[in-house]
Amino acid sequence: VVGVREHATTSRCFINDDEVEDWIRLGTTVHSRDEVGLFAYPGQSNMTGRRLSPSWSARIRESSHGRTFTLLDAAALATTSPLDLSDPAASPDFVSVSFYKIFGFPNVGALIIRKAAGHLLQCRRYFGGGTIDMVIAVGGTSHVKRDSSLHDQLEDGTLPFLSIFALDIAIDVHARLFTSMARISSHTAFLASYLYDNLQHLHHENGSSLLRIYTDDASSYGNPTLQGATIAFNVYTSEGKLIPCQFIEKLADNEGIYIRSGSLCNPGGIATYLGYTPQDLKRAFALGNRCSKPLSDVDGNPTGVVRVSLGAMSTRQDVDTLVSFLVAKVSSIKGRDLVRSDDPILENLVGYDTVSLLEDGKLTNPTKHVVVERLAMKSPEELSPSGNSRRLARLFKIGRFKR
Repeated sequence: VVGVREHATTSRCFINDDEVEDWIRLGTTVHSRDEVGLFAYPGQSNMTGRRLSPSWSARIRESSHGRTFTLLDAAALATTSPLDLSDPAASPDFVSVSFYKIFGFPNVGALIIRKAAGHLLQCRRYFGGGTIDMVIAVGGTSHVKRDSSLHDQLEDGTLPFLSIFALDIAIDVHARLFTSMARISSHTAFLASYLYDNLQHLHHENGSSLLRIYTDDASSYGNPTLQGATIAFNVYTSEGKLIPCQFIEKLADNEGIYIRSGSLCNPGGIATYLGYTPQDLKRAFALGNRCSKPLSDVDGNPTGVVRVSLGAMSTRQDVDTLVSFLVAKVSSIKGRDLVRSDDPILENLVGYDTVSLLEDGKLTNPTKHVVVERLAMKSPEELSPSGNSRRLARLFKIGRFKR
């Protein structure tokens, strides 16, 4: 959405909920028959895990904002939360979902379109193979779009049939392992609350906090309506010196703990939580900071965060392992141990010895659990795209499905 806004006549980025609420309440007095607006927002922040209001779509539709449509990015939300689209009047006009983030494989996604908004996608002037019934290539430039269904007009080129077939199997295995998204939501909400409670009480011997956790005032860990199972933080030495997030990720990776670090493809979140103004970001760029090759900090201010995400297969032991790692291997790092190299990211940590994780007073190592499923091959009819559409309609509680 940030990139696509370059094609819009005007655009605005709301800083907080209050700005959104004021915008909805005040509406607009200017209506153009040809003017179309798009209000796009994530169901869950991919940085802090904070979940935004599901009521905005319906309220915008009922407001005086004219032809303003809504797009919900549910990629992060749908991984650990039920997605209820059973009421078309309350649902967004467009919903994007990543099956990769839900199942791991297949790596495909979906755009769920409210039928009343489908006409907006029929106005494009270009086309790709498979979306037309007739085309004149020589002596003219005419073509006729397929009219059997909206998705037939939008699915350019060859569809990823193998991934679509695999999606059917992924849904089956997911249901057998976890039974429902509601159960996953409850499980991950508990783990997120347990992790947050442990992290916020981590301190150095001198009383200073080991971590700086980034949260919203509206967030409440343990409440899946307001907060997802994601926590973002930065780590500091007892002297208050930043330990670069990229290096924390490398240390954790060496111990089989998989977290993410950096700006998380979230420029708005980084600017808001780390306090970067547009001028600050330009200065950081001039100093050499890049999305693909970030500096560890700019004048002591971090350029990214450490992000921990919990999912359906996460356990309490996973949380304990992470906390033990931070206590046993990170809290003892001193400012003098941090040495810069020529690479923008900190590459070396001097005087640091690797030790085993402490858990319940014993030296242990993380274990990995592998689930192997014996799958029965289904008929082509059961694996068809239309069959998957009906199953996805049930998975996301979409209203009555018609081809």
